[in-house]
Amino acid sequence: MGFLQDLKKLNLNWNKIESLDSCRTMTDLQTFQCDHNLIKVLDPLVHCKKLERFSIKNNHLTSIIPLAFCISLEKLNISNISEIL
Repeated sequence: MGFLQDLKKLNLNWNKIESLDSCRTMTDLQTFQCDHNLIKVLDPLVHCKKLERFSIKNNHLTSIIPLAFCISLEKLNISNISEIL
């Protein structure tokens, strides 16, 4: 999905998404919602340096460490992440 590299906002809520691999090329993404999906891994987001707002409520996350690379992140919603140890 290289043609999406200029995308600024994206809402993928309630889509049964399991992977964020297609986000690797979305380097200009600023606002991203992907609530109520089946996402476990956030590694592809390390390329989203301009991400300012991110909501990933009600998923199956195993770690939020990759978000440390989102240096512009101002607002984060990770409600219901009881699976993370």
